[in-house]
Amino acid sequence: NDVARTGVACFNQGTVEVADTTISRAGVHGICLRGASSVRLERVVVSGCAVRGCYVYQQGTLEMGDCVVRGTTGAEAPAVQAGDTAKLGMVRCVVRDNAGGDLEVALGVSVL
Repeated sequence: NDVARTGVACFNQGTVEVADTTISRAGVHGICLRGASSVRLERVVVSGCAVRGCYVYQQGTLEMGDCVVRGTTGAEAPAVQAGDTAKLGMVRCVVRDNAGGDLEVALGVSVL
């Protein structure tokens, strides 16, 4: 659960599915993806990360269902951030109690 930098990293054209787990106290991001990669989270708790809980940018796709993102400790970034032309889907998720705010979605992001 405790990781030095990032709990789950997915770049380029990778695909990752994570379910029924907790990612805690990552040194930077709990989940980070970019490029044409895709990450699907189901019933995942992301807590206590130093910067962001979940970060998707470039053309990445992040889908979250029944997840909780809480307790990020850095004030410099929101807990869930989608940038560039990423795709973000969140269903029945809770994002709260984060030092840098909860959610930021850039203008070019597609909401699934």
